[in-house]
Amino acid sequence: MPHYYFDIKNGLTTRDHAGGTFEREAEALARAFQLANRLAGEPPAMPACERVVCLVREDGHEVVRIPVASLPAAAQTG
Repeated sequence: MPHYYFDIKNGLTTRDHAGGTFEREAEALARAFQLANRLAGEPPAMPACERVVCLVREDGHEVVRIPVASLPAAAQTG
């Protein structure tokens, strides 16, 4: 089964060194979207930079970049 990593880019790259093994790429993609949705509720480290989740296959190939849309402050609190 292929191994995938979920790197976060926001001006700098935070590498995912653990990742996960998935039977199908679609499962890894679904996990990447879940991560992007979760991050949308957290303030970005560098607000002036685009924030994305990068799904990376074990061979180093970047499968997709998912933009993280920040939620308005009112939505984050309640």
